[in-house]
Amino acid sequence: MVVTEENIIEFDPVRHVYTHVETGRRIPSVTEILRVTGIRQAPVTGNSKQGRAVAAALKRGSEVHRITRELDEAGSEDVDDEFDPADFSIENINYVSAYQRFLSTSGYVPIAWEKISWLPDYNVAGRMDMVGWLGAKRILGDRKTGLAVHKSTWLQLSAYRAMWDRWNPTEKIDQTYALLLKNDMTFQLIPNPIDDGAFAFFAGAVWVHRWQHLVL
Repeated sequence: MVVTEENIIEFDPVRHVYTHVETGRRIPSVTEILRVTGIRQAPVTGNSKQGRAVAAALKRGSEVHRITRELDEAGSEDVDDEFDPADFSIENINYVSAYQRFLSTSGYVPIAWEKISWLPDYNVAGRMDMVGWLGAKRILGDRKTGLAVHKSTWLQLSAYRAMWDRWNPTEKIDQTYALLLKNDMTFQLIPNPIDDGAFAFFAGAVWVHRWQHLVL
């Protein structure tokens, strides 16, 4: 692989840590910025009923992300040809079915999936769920499997859009969306309501994060 300025970032999926390959320094992630600055609370797991429910939701989300990513990569909405029955459970199958419905009814054509990138000027890295064509629009989306879309998602998407546009200046994103996959096998594609101005809020969060880690 040819190492470029963009792919010089390495991602450890177990620790969810991004590292600059040449310098070895750790790069804060988009989600870390949002959580450390209090814009989005970190999920709390544990042995309580609520903690177990959160852990189950996180596991379900990870499984759905993996399967839907592989559907994008295969360029198919047919799970029968691409997966083992063991990949599916009562917890995830309806959400995967919702994504299949999205693919079959929207005409979405994947370009990239789970793409790791970063913004050197802001020293922040992240992993984009999905980039593709929706009609004549090049869109960037984030799959969600919760009951609703948290408003921090709009800042998260703005950061990913800035990353994509930074490295693809002639193929910029036209619109960002949250794709809410539901347990009743339906979906809701929600356009970012602050797409034009969301990055200014995210940039502010980056500066707050830097201030919190400033040693005086």
